This record gives sequence, C-alpha cells and structure tokens, in this order.
Amino acid sequence: MENKSWLEELAEQCLRTSQKKVADKLHVSAALINQVLKGKYPGDLSRIEQLVKGAFMQYSVICPVLGDIEKHKCLFHQARDFAATNPQRVMLHKACRSGCPHSQLEQTMNHQIQIKVINDSQTQPLVVAEFYGVQETLAGIKKNATSHTQLIELLEQELTRLAKQYNKLVQH
Repeated sequence: MENKSWLEELAEQCLRTSQKKVADKLHVSAALINQVLKGKYPGDLSRIEQLVKGAFMQYSVICPVLGDIEKHKCLFHQARDFAATNPQRVMLHKACRSGCPHSQLEQTMNHQIQIKVINDSQTQPLVVAEFYGVQETLAGIKKNATSHTQLIELLEQELTRLAKQYNKLVQH
C-alpha cells in the first residue's frame, strides 16, 4: 500500500467531497484550504498538516482528559476559548495549557498537578478531578515562613503530605 502525503490526502478529500466540506471538518475556512492546495498559504502549514492527518489519516493522540482522540480534535480543543459550560471542557482547557505533551500552546498553567481519585464501588464508579495549585501553596508557605530554616521545614511538611496523598492513590 502506497503512503500518501498529507497534501495528497487533502487534495483527494476535496475531490471526493468539496473544499467547503473538508474545511468544515477541519474547522478552517474554504479559502485557507484553497490557498494550501495552490501552495500559497502564508500561515503555519504544520498545523494544517496535523489537522489533515487527524481528520483523514487516522493520526491520534492520548489526551489526558478524553483518552485516545484524533489529532484534529486535539487541536480543536486547544484552540477553544475558556468556557465553564461543563466540567470536561474546563478540564480540557486546563490540560491543554498545563503540560500536555500534545499541546502546541504556551504552557500557562504549568504549576498545577492534577490528582484523580477513583472510587471503585459496585454501584457506580466515582471520578473526581482535583487541581493542586502549586503557586498558591508556595505563596502561602513563603508568607508563613519567618526564616529560611522554617521555609525548608514547611516545604518538607507539604512534600510529605503530598507524598502520602499520592501513595494512597497508587495503592488503589
């Protein structure tokens, strides 16, 4: 089986349906698709390549929130503005900006650790997502420390508390 380039795949999809339908699926304009096909697109071709590979060539990534998703959907979630419309959308917004290896965004929330607690009961599993604010915790510790020695002691206490929490999670 011959391996097609993403550009060949894009052209084939446009011939199969239309530039407008392909653009709608990629969440871009038909004019952008036209420019790419003519070799005149001045923007980021690597982004378009990733969109095409995800939508039409079965490229996928492991999203920390959604699991295995197509690459173009990953890019779609990265591009969305923040909206607290549902917990999943909030979690996606945070994950895309806090160290997800697939994110092409600047990491603006890189001082948070996501802790998931899963309770495997017989009736209904409960999944809770909790975000630990590293910056907020450090600010509080620095404010309460009266000396360099006390700062180290408070940091050791917090690290010990986190280690105990983490160990409980991994034992389940």
